[in-house]
Amino acid sequence: MRARALDDAMDAEGGACAALVREVMDAAAADGGGDGLSATSSSAALKAMRARAVSELETRAKTMRALADARVATVQGAYDAVDEAITKLDRDLAVFEEAVRARDRSYDDLAVRNVGALGDADAASPASGGFVGSGAYDAPMANPNEPTYCICQQVSFGEMIACENDDCPIEWYHFACVGLSVKNKVKGKWICPTCKKRESSRR
Repeated sequence: MRARALDDAMDAEGGACAALVREVMDAAAADGGGDGLSATSSSAALKAMRARAVSELETRAKTMRALADARVATVQGAYDAVDEAITKLDRDLAVFEEAVRARDRSYDDLAVRNVGALGDADAASPASGGFVGSGAYDAPMANPNEPTYCICQQVSFGEMIACENDDCPIEWYHFACVGLSVKNKVKGKWICPTCKKRESSRR
């Protein structure tokens, strides 16, 4: 809006200057010759008119220069604001993308990070035996009253498998957390990584 107003003001000043020049030239033609703006104009009245016109033209020229400077400053200010907004958007986008990558890495490396970093846990068993769930691995919304299992310390969900070591502190594990898959189910006895490590250390 400010830039448009400045443009309109400059157009008005330019139109006023053109009208003033035409007025002096018309007066000179009526006076008997000359362009009215040169020093050779003979009529005293025309000379006075010329002097006033030159003074007004100089004033209007200064006004137009000031308007032009303001117009440039307005455009530069708008450009700087847009550039700053784009720079901030780029920074925010970079932070967001890094957060997404970090989250994806944490999901992909869940089993690797958790195996070998087990704490003591209460032995508990889901309601059903053997393999549990439909094969979905998305964890459900946690119920604070529901028991947790596995090295990830989450509630029962998806495919799970029980460690067949009677002394296992955790007992039940999610397939994904111990590197198993629905297509590659364990045949026979399965011992969790923690119990395997304990058995190896006793030998």
